[in-house]
Amino acid sequence: MRSSSSRALLFVAAVAVAAPLGVEPPRPDEEEACFPRAGAPPTPSVDRRGGAAPHYYHPLRQLMRRLGAGGAPLEWGCLEGAADAQRACACARPALTHFADALDAAARKEGQVRVVVFGNSLIASDGVTQVVRARLAGRFGDAGRGFLLADRLASYGPRARTAQRAHGWRVETTADLERPFAPLGLAGVQHVSEGPASSRFALDGAAQATVFWLAASRMPPLFWRVDRGRWAKLAASGAGPQATTLELPAGARTLELRADDADAVVQGVVLEGASPGVVVDVFGVPSADANLWLETDEALFSEQLAARAPDLVMVMLGGNEAKRLAWGSATRDTTEEDLRAFLVRARAAAPQASCLVVGPIDSVVGGAAPPGVEPPEEPFRERPQLQAVISIERKVALAEGCAFLDLYAAMGGKGSLERLHEAGYLHEDLTHPRQKGLDVLGQLVADALFDGWAATPAEAALAPAPRAQEEMATLPP
Repeated sequence: MRSSSSRALLFVAAVAVAAPLGVEPPRPDEEEACFPRAGAPPTPSVDRRGGAAPHYYHPLRQLMRRLGAGGAPLEWGCLEGAADAQRACACARPALTHFADALDAAARKEGQVRVVVFGNSLIASDGVTQVVRARLAGRFGDAGRGFLLADRLASYGPRARTAQRAHGWRVETTADLERPFAPLGLAGVQHVSEGPASSRFALDGAAQATVFWLAASRMPPLFWRVDRGRWAKLAASGAGPQATTLELPAGARTLELRADDADAVVQGVVLEGASPGVVVDVFGVPSADANLWLETDEALFSEQLAARAPDLVMVMLGGNEAKRLAWGSATRDTTEEDLRAFLVRARAAAPQASCLVVGPIDSVVGGAAPPGVEPPEEPFRERPQLQAVISIERKVALAEGCAFLDLYAAMGGKGSLERLHEAGYLHEDLTHPRQKGLDVLGQLVADALFDGWAATPAEAALAPAPRAQEEMATLPP
Protein backbone atom coordinates (compact mmCIF):
# COMPACT_ATOMS: atom_id res chain seq x y z
CA MET A 1 0.00 0.00 0.00
CA ARG A 2 1.51 3.30 -1.02
CA SER A 3 0.65 6.66 -2.51
CA SER A 4 0.53 6.83 -6.28
CA SER A 5 2.72 9.94 -6.17
CA SER A 6 5.65 7.85 -5.03
CA ARG A 7 5.56 5.35 -7.87
CA ALA A 8 8.88 6.23 -9.44
CA LEU A 9 10.23 3.00 -10.88
CA LEU A 10 13.73 1.58 -10.85
CA PHE A 11 14.74 -1.43 -12.84
CA VAL A 12 17.97 -3.00 -11.58
CA ALA A 13 19.39 -5.77 -13.71
CA ALA A 14 22.24 -7.61 -12.02
CA VAL A 15 24.21 -9.43 -14.65
CA ALA A 16 27.81 -10.06 -15.69
CA VAL A 17 30.34 -7.32 -16.51
CA ALA A 18 33.86 -6.55 -17.79
CA ALA A 19 37.00 -4.81 -16.52
CA PRO A 20 36.08 -1.63 -14.60
CA LEU A 21 36.37 1.79 -16.14
CA GLY A 22 38.83 4.03 -14.36
CA VAL A 23 37.18 7.03 -12.71
CA GLU A 24 39.11 10.25 -12.27
CA PRO A 25 38.02 13.38 -10.40
CA PRO A 26 36.38 15.87 -12.77
CA ARG A 27 38.62 18.63 -14.10
CA PRO A 28 37.56 22.24 -13.49
CA ASP A 29 36.33 22.61 -17.07
CA GLU A 30 34.22 19.46 -16.63
CA GLU A 31 32.72 20.85 -13.42
CA GLU A 32 31.87 24.08 -15.20
CA ALA A 33 30.21 22.13 -17.97
CA CYS A 34 28.13 20.19 -15.48
CA PHE A 35 27.24 22.79 -12.84
CA PRO A 36 25.07 24.61 -13.41
CA ARG A 37 23.61 23.12 -16.56
CA ALA A 38 20.46 23.83 -18.48
CA GLY A 39 17.55 21.70 -17.43
CA ALA A 40 19.35 20.42 -14.34
CA PRO A 41 17.08 18.56 -11.90
CA PRO A 42 16.10 20.46 -8.75
CA THR A 43 18.12 20.15 -5.59
CA PRO A 44 16.95 17.09 -3.61
CA SER A 45 14.37 17.90 -0.96
CA VAL A 46 16.03 15.60 1.60
CA ASP A 47 19.56 15.09 2.84
CA ARG A 48 20.89 12.21 0.77
CA ARG A 49 24.03 11.74 2.83
CA GLY A 50 22.40 9.40 5.34
CA GLY A 51 23.40 6.12 3.68
CA ALA A 52 26.44 5.17 5.77
CA ALA A 53 26.16 1.70 7.25
CA PRO A 54 25.23 1.57 10.97
CA HIS A 55 27.95 0.80 13.50
CA TYR A 56 27.01 -2.87 13.79
CA TYR A 57 28.21 -3.35 10.21
CA HIS A 58 31.75 -2.29 11.12
CA PRO A 59 33.05 -5.86 11.63
CA LEU A 60 31.82 -6.64 8.11
CA ARG A 61 33.58 -3.50 6.86
CA GLN A 62 36.80 -4.72 8.43
CA LEU A 63 36.39 -8.10 6.73
CA MET A 64 35.80 -6.34 3.41
CA ARG A 65 39.06 -4.47 3.83
CA ARG A 66 40.97 -7.67 4.61
CA LEU A 67 39.49 -9.29 1.51
CA GLY A 68 40.34 -6.32 -0.69
CA ALA A 69 36.64 -5.72 -1.42
CA GLY A 70 36.84 -1.95 -1.68
CA GLY A 71 33.77 -1.36 -3.82
CA ALA A 72 33.41 0.17 -7.28
CA PRO A 73 31.75 3.32 -8.60
CA LEU A 74 28.61 3.15 -10.64
CA GLU A 75 28.95 3.58 -14.38
CA TRP A 76 26.23 5.88 -15.59
CA GLY A 77 23.71 5.15 -18.29
CA CYS A 78 21.65 8.02 -19.54
CA LEU A 79 17.97 8.35 -20.41
CA GLU A 80 18.23 11.88 -21.85
CA GLY A 81 21.31 13.73 -23.06
CA ALA A 82 24.87 12.57 -23.60
CA ALA A 83 25.96 9.49 -21.67
CA ASP A 84 29.15 9.51 -19.62
CA ALA A 85 29.87 6.32 -17.70
CA GLN A 86 31.92 8.23 -15.14
CA ARG A 87 29.60 11.12 -14.34
CA ALA A 88 25.89 11.32 -13.65
CA CYS A 89 26.07 15.07 -14.16
CA ALA A 90 26.91 14.65 -17.84
CA CYS A 91 23.33 13.88 -18.85
CA ALA A 92 20.04 15.63 -18.27
CA ARG A 93 18.34 12.52 -16.91
CA PRO A 94 20.65 9.85 -15.43
CA ALA A 95 19.51 6.24 -15.27
CA LEU A 96 18.71 6.27 -11.55
CA THR A 97 16.66 9.48 -11.49
CA HIS A 98 13.31 7.80 -10.73
CA PHE A 99 14.84 5.61 -8.05
CA ALA A 100 16.39 8.61 -6.33
CA ASP A 101 13.05 10.42 -6.41
CA ALA A 102 11.30 7.39 -4.90
CA LEU A 103 13.86 7.20 -2.09
CA ASP A 104 13.41 10.93 -1.46
CA ALA A 105 9.66 10.36 -1.02
CA ALA A 106 10.28 7.46 1.36
CA ALA A 107 12.75 9.58 3.34
CA ARG A 108 9.98 12.17 3.74
CA LYS A 109 7.66 9.36 4.93
CA GLU A 110 5.45 9.90 1.90
CA GLY A 111 5.51 6.54 0.16
CA GLN A 112 6.92 3.08 -0.31
CA VAL A 113 9.82 1.96 -2.47
CA ARG A 114 9.57 -1.46 -4.12
CA VAL A 115 12.72 -3.29 -5.13
CA VAL A 116 12.55 -6.33 -7.41
CA VAL A 117 15.61 -8.55 -7.86
CA PHE A 118 16.02 -11.16 -10.59
CA GLY A 119 18.90 -13.59 -10.39
CA ASN A 120 20.27 -17.09 -10.03
CA SER A 121 21.39 -19.33 -7.16
CA LEU A 122 23.46 -16.51 -5.67
CA ILE A 123 20.25 -14.90 -4.38
CA ALA A 124 17.85 -17.86 -4.36
CA SER A 125 18.00 -18.11 -0.54
CA ASP A 126 18.13 -14.32 -0.07
CA GLY A 127 21.93 -14.25 -0.10
CA VAL A 128 23.28 -10.77 -0.91
CA THR A 129 19.79 -9.27 -0.97
CA GLN A 130 19.13 -9.65 2.75
CA VAL A 131 21.87 -7.10 3.48
CA VAL A 132 20.56 -4.79 0.76
CA ARG A 133 17.09 -5.07 2.31
CA ALA A 134 18.38 -4.44 5.83
CA ARG A 135 20.36 -1.38 4.77
CA LEU A 136 17.46 0.15 2.84
CA ALA A 137 14.91 -0.64 5.56
CA GLY A 138 17.26 0.76 8.20
CA ARG A 139 17.34 4.12 6.41
CA PHE A 140 13.81 4.35 4.97
CA GLY A 141 11.70 1.92 7.02
CA ASP A 142 10.45 -1.64 6.52
CA ALA A 143 7.21 -1.83 4.52
CA GLY A 144 6.79 -5.60 4.50
CA ARG A 145 8.21 -8.97 3.51
CA GLY A 146 7.31 -8.63 -0.17
CA PHE A 147 6.95 -11.54 -2.58
CA LEU A 148 7.19 -15.01 -0.97
CA LEU A 149 6.98 -18.52 -2.40
CA ALA A 150 4.53 -21.17 -1.18
CA ASP A 151 7.44 -23.46 -0.24
CA ARG A 152 11.19 -23.84 -0.68
CA LEU A 153 12.93 -24.72 -3.94
CA ALA A 154 14.24 -27.94 -2.36
CA SER A 155 13.64 -30.08 0.70
CA TYR A 156 16.36 -28.19 2.58
CA GLY A 157 17.48 -24.61 3.07
CA PRO A 158 16.22 -21.48 4.81
CA ARG A 159 12.69 -20.13 4.62
CA ALA A 160 13.55 -16.44 4.54
CA ARG A 161 11.58 -15.92 1.29
CA THR A 162 8.95 -18.66 1.64
CA ALA A 163 6.12 -19.82 3.85
CA GLN A 164 7.33 -20.68 7.35
CA ARG A 165 5.62 -24.08 7.13
CA ALA A 166 4.40 -25.96 4.05
CA HIS A 167 3.63 -29.45 2.78
CA GLY A 168 2.18 -31.18 -0.27
CA TRP A 169 3.67 -28.96 -2.99
CA ARG A 170 5.81 -29.76 -6.06
CA VAL A 171 8.13 -26.99 -7.26
CA GLU A 172 8.53 -26.00 -10.92
CA THR A 173 11.11 -23.49 -12.24
CA THR A 174 12.34 -22.08 -15.53
CA ALA A 175 15.43 -24.30 -15.19
CA ASP A 176 13.45 -27.56 -15.29
CA LEU A 177 13.95 -29.76 -18.34
CA GLU A 178 10.31 -30.84 -18.35
CA ARG A 179 7.52 -28.55 -19.51
CA PRO A 180 5.76 -26.88 -16.54
CA PHE A 181 2.23 -27.87 -15.59
CA ALA A 182 1.12 -24.26 -16.16
CA PRO A 183 2.78 -21.10 -17.56
CA LEU A 184 5.46 -19.64 -15.29
CA GLY A 185 5.16 -16.00 -14.28
CA LEU A 186 7.20 -13.28 -12.62
CA ALA A 187 9.04 -15.43 -10.07
CA GLY A 188 10.16 -18.04 -12.59
CA VAL A 189 8.90 -20.49 -9.93
CA GLN A 190 5.54 -21.94 -8.96
CA HIS A 191 4.26 -24.62 -6.61
CA VAL A 192 1.70 -27.22 -7.70
CA SER A 193 -0.24 -29.28 -5.16
CA GLU A 194 0.28 -33.05 -5.39
CA GLY A 195 -2.80 -33.70 -3.25
CA PRO A 196 -3.86 -31.90 -0.07
CA ALA A 197 -1.36 -29.09 0.43
CA SER A 198 -0.96 -26.01 2.61
CA SER A 199 1.35 -23.08 3.40
CA ARG A 200 1.53 -20.88 6.49
CA PHE A 201 3.10 -17.41 6.23
CA ALA A 202 4.35 -15.22 9.07
CA LEU A 203 2.79 -11.78 8.53
CA ASP A 204 5.28 -9.67 10.51
CA GLY A 205 2.94 -6.69 10.64
CA ALA A 206 1.58 -6.94 7.08
CA ALA A 207 -1.67 -5.06 6.44
CA GLN A 208 -2.35 -6.59 3.04
CA ALA A 209 -1.64 -9.82 1.18
CA THR A 210 -1.84 -10.44 -2.57
CA VAL A 211 -2.01 -14.05 -3.74
CA PHE A 212 -0.77 -14.82 -7.26
CA TRP A 213 -2.41 -18.07 -8.38
CA LEU A 214 -4.08 -19.76 -11.34
CA ALA A 215 -7.75 -20.60 -11.74
CA ALA A 216 -9.09 -23.09 -14.28
CA SER A 217 -11.77 -25.76 -14.47
CA ARG A 218 -9.12 -28.48 -14.14
CA MET A 219 -7.64 -26.87 -11.01
CA PRO A 220 -9.07 -27.16 -7.49
CA PRO A 221 -9.91 -23.98 -5.56
CA LEU A 222 -7.68 -22.40 -2.94
CA PHE A 223 -8.78 -21.49 0.58
CA TRP A 224 -7.31 -19.00 3.04
CA ARG A 225 -7.56 -18.06 6.69
CA VAL A 226 -5.88 -15.78 9.22
CA ASP A 227 -4.68 -16.92 12.66
CA ARG A 228 -6.37 -20.33 12.44
CA GLY A 229 -9.76 -18.71 11.92
CA ARG A 230 -12.52 -19.79 9.55
CA TRP A 231 -11.48 -20.89 6.06
CA ALA A 232 -12.73 -18.86 3.08
CA LYS A 233 -12.51 -19.63 -0.62
CA LEU A 234 -10.28 -17.39 -2.75
CA ALA A 235 -12.53 -15.66 -5.24
CA ALA A 236 -11.45 -15.94 -8.88
CA SER A 237 -12.23 -13.28 -11.49
CA GLY A 238 -12.79 -15.72 -14.32
CA ALA A 239 -10.32 -18.33 -15.54
CA GLY A 240 -6.60 -17.68 -15.84
CA PRO A 241 -3.98 -15.86 -13.74
CA GLN A 242 -5.27 -14.27 -10.54
CA ALA A 243 -3.93 -11.57 -8.21
CA THR A 244 -6.29 -11.65 -5.24
CA THR A 245 -5.80 -8.95 -2.58
CA LEU A 246 -6.70 -9.71 1.03
CA GLU A 247 -7.02 -7.01 3.67
CA LEU A 248 -5.56 -8.32 6.92
CA PRO A 249 -6.84 -7.42 10.39
CA ALA A 250 -4.55 -5.39 12.61
CA GLY A 251 -2.37 -7.57 14.78
CA ALA A 252 -2.82 -10.70 12.64
CA ARG A 253 0.12 -13.08 12.90
CA THR A 254 -0.29 -15.78 10.23
CA LEU A 255 -1.90 -16.34 6.84
CA GLU A 256 -2.60 -19.87 5.59
CA LEU A 257 -3.39 -21.17 2.11
CA ARG A 258 -4.88 -24.61 1.47
CA ALA A 259 -5.64 -26.83 -1.50
CA ASP A 260 -7.67 -30.02 -0.99
CA ASP A 261 -6.65 -31.81 -4.18
CA ALA A 262 -3.86 -32.04 -6.76
CA ASP A 263 -3.07 -29.45 -9.45
CA ALA A 264 -3.69 -26.19 -7.57
CA VAL A 265 -1.05 -23.64 -8.60
CA VAL A 266 0.38 -20.92 -6.33
CA GLN A 267 2.92 -18.56 -7.90
CA GLY A 268 3.54 -16.41 -4.83
CA VAL A 269 2.16 -14.33 -1.98
CA VAL A 270 3.01 -10.66 -1.42
CA LEU A 271 2.94 -9.28 2.13
CA GLU A 272 3.09 -5.51 2.60
CA GLY A 273 2.52 -3.06 5.41
CA ALA A 274 0.68 0.24 5.37
CA SER A 275 3.55 2.48 6.48
CA PRO A 276 6.21 4.16 4.33
CA GLY A 277 9.38 2.19 3.74
CA VAL A 278 11.03 -0.35 1.47
CA VAL A 279 9.82 -3.73 0.16
CA VAL A 280 12.32 -6.04 -1.55
CA ASP A 281 11.10 -8.90 -3.76
CA VAL A 282 13.72 -11.55 -4.58
CA PHE A 283 13.42 -13.93 -7.54
CA GLY A 284 16.38 -16.30 -7.68
CA VAL A 285 16.30 -19.46 -9.79
CA PRO A 286 19.28 -21.86 -9.57
CA SER A 287 21.05 -22.33 -12.94
CA ALA A 288 19.27 -19.31 -14.41
CA ASP A 289 20.67 -17.03 -17.08
CA ALA A 290 18.90 -14.41 -19.17
CA ASN A 291 17.82 -17.07 -21.65
CA LEU A 292 16.07 -19.09 -18.93
CA TRP A 293 14.32 -15.97 -17.63
CA LEU A 294 12.95 -15.50 -21.13
CA GLU A 295 11.31 -18.94 -20.75
CA THR A 296 8.70 -17.43 -18.44
CA ASP A 297 5.35 -16.68 -20.08
CA GLU A 298 5.87 -13.18 -21.50
CA ALA A 299 2.32 -11.94 -20.99
CA LEU A 300 2.05 -13.32 -17.45
CA PHE A 301 5.52 -12.09 -16.47
CA SER A 302 4.72 -8.60 -17.77
CA GLU A 303 1.32 -8.47 -16.11
CA GLN A 304 2.70 -9.50 -12.72
CA LEU A 305 5.72 -7.19 -12.91
CA ALA A 306 3.44 -4.29 -13.78
CA ALA A 307 1.26 -5.21 -10.80
CA ARG A 308 4.29 -5.02 -8.49
CA ALA A 309 5.06 -1.50 -9.84
CA PRO A 310 8.71 -1.72 -8.78
CA ASP A 311 10.93 1.20 -7.91
CA LEU A 312 14.03 -0.96 -8.14
CA VAL A 313 14.40 -4.16 -10.14
CA MET A 314 17.67 -6.07 -9.77
CA VAL A 315 18.64 -8.89 -12.08
CA MET A 316 21.74 -10.67 -10.79
CA LEU A 317 22.97 -12.94 -13.58
CA GLY A 318 26.22 -13.68 -15.36
CA GLY A 319 27.93 -16.62 -13.70
CA ASN A 320 25.92 -19.18 -15.63
CA GLU A 321 26.40 -17.22 -18.86
CA ALA A 322 30.18 -17.56 -18.44
CA LYS A 323 29.88 -21.31 -17.88
CA ARG A 324 27.69 -21.78 -20.94
CA LEU A 325 30.18 -19.89 -23.08
CA ALA A 326 32.85 -22.27 -21.77
CA TRP A 327 30.70 -25.33 -22.53
CA GLY A 328 29.85 -24.11 -26.02
CA SER A 329 26.11 -24.08 -25.33
CA ALA A 330 25.95 -20.31 -25.90
CA THR A 331 27.82 -17.76 -27.99
CA ARG A 332 28.72 -14.14 -27.33
CA ASP A 333 26.03 -13.07 -29.77
CA THR A 334 23.28 -15.14 -28.12
CA THR A 335 24.41 -14.00 -24.66
CA GLU A 336 24.09 -10.37 -25.74
CA GLU A 337 20.77 -10.96 -27.51
CA ASP A 338 19.25 -12.76 -24.51
CA LEU A 339 20.24 -10.09 -22.02
CA ARG A 340 18.98 -7.31 -24.25
CA ALA A 341 15.68 -9.14 -24.81
CA PHE A 342 15.17 -9.65 -21.09
CA LEU A 343 15.90 -6.00 -20.29
CA VAL A 344 13.52 -4.89 -23.04
CA ARG A 345 10.79 -7.20 -21.72
CA ALA A 346 11.17 -6.04 -18.12
CA ARG A 347 11.34 -2.36 -19.02
CA ALA A 348 8.31 -2.63 -21.28
CA ALA A 349 6.37 -3.97 -18.28
CA ALA A 350 7.68 -1.13 -16.08
CA PRO A 351 8.17 1.67 -18.63
CA GLN A 352 9.08 4.38 -16.13
CA ALA A 353 11.69 2.25 -14.43
CA SER A 354 15.26 3.27 -13.85
CA CYS A 355 17.75 0.52 -14.60
CA LEU A 356 20.92 -0.70 -12.90
CA VAL A 357 22.84 -3.70 -14.15
CA VAL A 358 25.00 -5.35 -11.50
CA GLY A 359 27.71 -7.62 -12.83
CA PRO A 360 28.70 -11.14 -11.75
CA ILE A 361 31.17 -12.11 -9.09
CA ASP A 362 34.57 -13.68 -9.71
CA SER A 363 34.41 -17.08 -11.43
CA VAL A 364 37.11 -19.78 -11.54
CA VAL A 365 37.64 -23.02 -13.46
CA GLY A 366 37.79 -25.26 -10.36
CA GLY A 367 35.04 -26.83 -8.31
CA ALA A 368 33.29 -30.17 -8.17
CA ALA A 369 34.32 -32.14 -11.27
CA PRO A 370 31.93 -34.63 -12.95
CA PRO A 371 32.65 -38.34 -12.37
CA GLY A 372 35.72 -39.46 -14.30
CA VAL A 373 36.92 -35.90 -14.95
CA GLU A 374 40.16 -34.79 -13.37
CA PRO A 375 39.92 -31.44 -11.55
CA PRO A 376 42.07 -28.65 -13.02
CA GLU A 377 45.61 -28.24 -11.71
CA GLU A 378 44.94 -24.54 -11.04
CA PRO A 379 41.42 -24.50 -9.60
CA PHE A 380 41.48 -20.76 -8.85
CA ARG A 381 42.47 -19.73 -12.36
CA GLU A 382 39.92 -17.17 -13.54
CA ARG A 383 37.38 -18.54 -15.98
CA PRO A 384 38.48 -17.17 -19.39
CA GLN A 385 34.94 -16.33 -20.48
CA LEU A 386 34.19 -14.13 -17.46
CA GLN A 387 35.57 -10.92 -18.92
CA ALA A 388 33.70 -11.49 -22.16
CA VAL A 389 30.40 -11.74 -20.29
CA ILE A 390 31.26 -8.65 -18.27
CA SER A 391 31.98 -6.69 -21.44
CA ILE A 392 28.73 -7.84 -23.04
CA GLU A 393 26.64 -6.89 -20.06
CA ARG A 394 28.26 -3.49 -19.61
CA LYS A 395 27.68 -2.79 -23.30
CA VAL A 396 24.02 -3.81 -23.16
CA ALA A 397 23.36 -2.02 -19.87
CA LEU A 398 24.71 1.34 -20.98
CA ALA A 399 23.12 1.04 -24.41
CA GLU A 400 19.72 0.43 -22.77
CA GLY A 401 20.00 3.49 -20.51
CA CYS A 402 20.99 1.57 -17.38
CA ALA A 403 23.58 2.35 -14.77
CA PHE A 404 26.13 -0.41 -14.27
CA LEU A 405 27.93 -1.80 -11.22
CA ASP A 406 30.94 -4.06 -11.76
CA LEU A 407 30.55 -6.44 -8.82
CA TYR A 408 33.64 -8.38 -9.89
CA ALA A 409 35.74 -5.22 -9.52
CA ALA A 410 33.91 -4.21 -6.34
CA MET A 411 34.78 -7.48 -4.58
CA GLY A 412 38.45 -7.09 -5.46
CA GLY A 413 38.72 -8.40 -9.03
CA LYS A 414 41.14 -11.17 -9.93
CA GLY A 415 41.69 -13.61 -7.06
CA SER A 416 38.57 -12.56 -5.11
CA LEU A 417 37.17 -16.10 -4.78
CA GLU A 418 40.53 -17.47 -3.70
CA ARG A 419 40.71 -14.87 -0.94
CA LEU A 420 37.17 -15.82 0.16
CA HIS A 421 38.24 -19.47 0.16
CA GLU A 422 41.32 -18.78 2.26
CA ALA A 423 39.14 -16.91 4.76
CA GLY A 424 36.71 -19.86 4.96
CA TYR A 425 33.84 -18.04 3.23
CA LEU A 426 33.51 -20.10 0.03
CA HIS A 427 31.74 -23.43 -0.48
CA GLU A 428 33.63 -26.45 -1.76
CA ASP A 429 32.16 -25.99 -5.24
CA LEU A 430 34.39 -22.90 -5.56
CA THR A 431 31.38 -21.05 -6.96
CA HIS A 432 29.04 -20.04 -4.15
CA PRO A 433 30.16 -17.88 -1.20
CA ARG A 434 29.12 -18.88 2.30
CA GLN A 435 26.88 -16.56 4.28
CA LYS A 436 29.59 -14.15 5.40
CA GLY A 437 30.83 -13.87 1.82
CA LEU A 438 27.28 -13.17 0.63
CA ASP A 439 27.01 -10.46 3.28
CA VAL A 440 30.12 -8.81 1.86
CA LEU A 441 28.56 -8.80 -1.61
CA GLY A 442 25.35 -7.38 -0.17
CA GLN A 443 27.26 -4.52 1.42
CA LEU A 444 28.94 -3.72 -1.89
CA VAL A 445 25.60 -3.55 -3.72
CA ALA A 446 23.98 -1.53 -0.92
CA ASP A 447 26.90 0.92 -0.89
CA ALA A 448 26.49 1.45 -4.63
CA LEU A 449 22.75 2.08 -4.29
CA PHE A 450 23.26 4.66 -1.55
CA ASP A 451 26.06 6.34 -3.51
CA GLY A 452 23.79 6.36 -6.55
CA TRP A 453 21.03 7.96 -4.52
CA ALA A 454 23.45 10.63 -3.28
CA ALA A 455 24.68 11.40 -6.80
CA THR A 456 21.38 11.39 -8.71
CA PRO A 457 20.70 14.04 -9.82
CA ALA A 458 24.28 14.94 -8.93
CA GLU A 459 25.61 18.34 -7.98
CA ALA A 460 29.09 16.80 -7.98
CA ALA A 461 30.52 13.95 -9.99
CA LEU A 462 31.02 10.62 -8.29
CA ALA A 463 34.22 10.69 -6.27
CA PRO A 464 36.96 8.29 -7.35
CA ALA A 465 36.41 6.37 -4.15
CA PRO A 466 32.81 5.85 -2.96
CA ARG A 467 31.80 6.99 0.49
CA ALA A 468 32.00 3.38 1.66
CA GLN A 469 35.74 3.32 0.90
CA GLU A 470 36.27 6.49 2.88
CA GLU A 471 34.33 4.96 5.78
CA MET A 472 36.47 1.82 5.68
CA ALA A 473 39.67 3.88 5.78
CA THR A 474 38.69 5.34 9.18
CA LEU A 475 38.26 1.94 10.85
CA PRO A 476 40.95 0.47 13.10
CA PRO A 477 42.89 -2.48 11.61
